[in-house]
Amino acid sequence: MNRERKEHLEEILKLREENAFFRKTLNETSAGQELLRQRKEFAQVLKVSQAVVSELDLQKVLNLVAQSAREIIEAETVVVPILNEERDHYAYMAAVGEGAGEFANLQYKIHVGMCGWVLRNERPLLFGEPAEWWIEEKTPWEEGQQSALLVPLSGRKGIIGGLSGLGKKGGGSFTEHDLELLTLFANQVSIAIENARLFQEKEEVISDLEKEKERLAVTLRSIGDGVITADMAGRVILINKVAEELTGWSQKEAAGQPLQSIFHIINEKTRIRCEDPVAKVLSSGKVIGLANHTLLIAKDGTERIIADSGAPIRDRESRVIGAVLVFRDITEKRKIESELLKIKKLESLGVLAGGIAHDFNNILVAILGNLSLATANLSPEDNLFPLLREAEKASLRAQGLTRQLLTFSKGGAPVRKLASMTEVIRDSCNFVLRGSRVRCTYRIPKDLWPVEIDTGQMSQVIQNLVINAVHAMPEGGTIEIACANLARGREEAPTLSEAPYVKILIRDRGAGIAPELIDKIFDPYFTTKEEGSGLGLTVTHSIVTKHDGHIAVASEKEGGTIFTIYLPAVTVKVPGGKSTPRTSPGKGNGKILVMDDKEIVRTVAWNMLTHAGYEIVSVVSGEEAVQYYRKAAEDGHPFDLVIADLTVPGGMGGTATAAEIHRTHPEAKIIASSGYSNDSVMADYEKFGFCGAVAKPYRMQELLEVVARVMEE
Repeated sequence: MNRERKEHLEEILKLREENAFFRKTLNETSAGQELLRQRKEFAQVLKVSQAVVSELDLQKVLNLVAQSAREIIEAETVVVPILNEERDHYAYMAAVGEGAGEFANLQYKIHVGMCGWVLRNERPLLFGEPAEWWIEEKTPWEEGQQSALLVPLSGRKGIIGGLSGLGKKGGGSFTEHDLELLTLFANQVSIAIENARLFQEKEEVISDLEKEKERLAVTLRSIGDGVITADMAGRVILINKVAEELTGWSQKEAAGQPLQSIFHIINEKTRIRCEDPVAKVLSSGKVIGLANHTLLIAKDGTERIIADSGAPIRDRESRVIGAVLVFRDITEKRKIESELLKIKKLESLGVLAGGIAHDFNNILVAILGNLSLATANLSPEDNLFPLLREAEKASLRAQGLTRQLLTFSKGGAPVRKLASMTEVIRDSCNFVLRGSRVRCTYRIPKDLWPVEIDTGQMSQVIQNLVINAVHAMPEGGTIEIACANLARGREEAPTLSEAPYVKILIRDRGAGIAPELIDKIFDPYFTTKEEGSGLGLTVTHSIVTKHDGHIAVASEKEGGTIFTIYLPAVTVKVPGGKSTPRTSPGKGNGKILVMDDKEIVRTVAWNMLTHAGYEIVSVVSGEEAVQYYRKAAEDGHPFDLVIADLTVPGGMGGTATAAEIHRTHPEAKIIASSGYSNDSVMADYEKFGFCGAVAKPYRMQELLEVVARVMEE
């Protein structure tokens, strides 16, 4: 074994001696030196080419190519011109060496300069050859250039750019050998440059797609509607944030699921499942709208009324590749529309109810007035006295009914004053529950904000709701009443503003309201009671609405009912009010002018006032009243008081009459009278120039009290 090893080592030493001899021989001859130099240059080209091929960043590749080319041909400066996609311009993408910074961002047309000639002709150029490289237009750096070397860079589909060496290090000119060497190098690195360029383009495309995807995602997140996209198999691809909230499914859960699994829609009326909208879009290839009364049932069972449409998704060749659903929650919108429709319906009926109530009040004036006169002339021991009293009580109940109609009517404007709902609620409940088997519990904060209300009307609201609660619990029970301050009403009810509100909640534990009836309870004359008029909740709704408030109801069969009232709050302290002492009428003395278009009203008023001792003149219209008043004043026998009906069809009413009389006699005392007890003039009579107001129908005592008070002022 040692012998073989020794022989092997001797052979290696012999080869090394021979190699050293050949190298020495080559160095001692010019031909040998040239071979060694070429070997060194080719090794350098191969090494640099391998380094370039391993890099994919285009700019790094171009910089490395420029630097390597400069070393290989020993140039002062090397630049790398690259063609644009249209192949009509070139730009210097890399430059190294002296003055390299001057080439940054330079761009020329293809016919300009030596680089343009090389790129256009796809031929190398060695400066100093015959003028075949002649160019039409030179670049600034070519003027006075002593030596230049330019070769094209060719890719798979043609020329992509070039390499330009400017000025030989140490002076002199580039040689044919330099040209061959640079051409060899260009051939080695061209593919690497093209690959890097393609890689960059790919990265830019990917980046653009990512940006587009992000923009699309941002857009979808920003859309206020729910958006779901599905493929041709009807499986979910994408679901945006709003759709996630409405359906209860996240993007991660929904992706790949059949649409019907997450988009569960039924008909609001029949409760039958709706046709799959995506299947309909894919089969028809057309835009479709969802049917009316469509309910979306979320993952947690929440039901929402939705609207809108589905449409096909098409590719560039207009082929259907999927479908998109766009939908929105219109539950609150439907509620608002329902409320507006209800208000319009109530207003329309209110006009009719107000007219009926006004005419009926005129009739009641005669009935109540004559009953008052009859009882005033009878002794309580008289056999007819109790009968007349019962008739009067019945008339007063009829008066209450007409006042309900007037409150419900368009003319029933509330007479608002700053007040606390605490007192209104407690007083109304105590009045209604006296003697019943139902009691109230209260949760009312001491700092409950005051409200501007007509206390009489709002008391009627509370009484109506409490009476309904009592009827719902015939065996007795507890009514819970709670109040709270709300800083922003819109947070609880869509029909409210952002202003502060007082919230009033009235709950009973009775039989509740059937689901099919709950939308009808505020309709006029709708009732489930044998003795009910069907106006209680209608009037309640009307009063709350006229106070710029909102009333809502929630109920479950056998689970009780909750009425919630929202009233605009006034965040200031409630001022203390002063009560006005009631005037007790005595024997009358004075001259009164009565204006009313109804003969029965004039007759009753005449009988009441003359019975009290007043001198009465009655007229039919405002024009007559003005004429009589002025003539009496001219004759020296003026009227002490005028009672004017506010509503005279086809003639001058009380307001215009008062204004005309005051034009010449500002001291005149005038009382407003109307069958619309809640007329805006009656609510604030002093604003319209009146000294007092009396609502029809009135009893003799009520009329005489107002007359006596005004006469004494």
